[in-house]
Amino acid sequence: MTWSLLLLVILGHLAGCAGRLQTSPPASDQNLDSNFYLAGKLIVRSGEEATSLRFSWQQAQDEYRIRLWGPLGAARTELVGDQAVLQVSRQGEVVAAGPAQEIMQTELGWQVPLSALGYWVRGRPDQKSPAYDLRRDQAQRLIAFSQHQTDIALEQFEGSGERWVPRRITVSRGSLTIKLMISQRG
Repeated sequence: MTWSLLLLVILGHLAGCAGRLQTSPPASDQNLDSNFYLAGKLIVRSGEEATSLRFSWQQAQDEYRIRLWGPLGAARTELVGDQAVLQVSRQGEVVAAGPAQEIMQTELGWQVPLSALGYWVRGRPDQKSPAYDLRRDQAQRLIAFSQHQTDIALEQFEGSGERWVPRRITVSRGSLTIKLMISQRG
């Protein structure tokens, strides 16, 4: 899997899916901070292929900067953009730029919703789209749901009260599985 392919696996936009509908987000979702920092490990499986990377993700409102690198800091890649535009740089040189959905579709043939992923890594469904098949643990923390034709599993929580966030997020669609293991939050 090429680095640009692997990087773009994280981003995009998919259509909805069927199941039990949640009609409105919980009150705690309505106050969800849209500025955050994450760092950790990312594993992408597509069919028989798997790749492991380290990542850092800085989000400020709708703008993001995601840095990815392999073992020993190799093949550093940076994704910078917002919901509409994506710029991919490798070793400081821009290799692709333009509408996020077009770049992903052209490079991958499919897309993963970055705007929704920003909610998922914080343990919540995307507020702008319906979520289905919501499942909660005994502590009433959301542990799984479906959204944008994608299954999301949330594990290893940290926090308290209504501010529980997952340390592990698994995003699955067809033969594609993306696992994020978060080691730092800010």
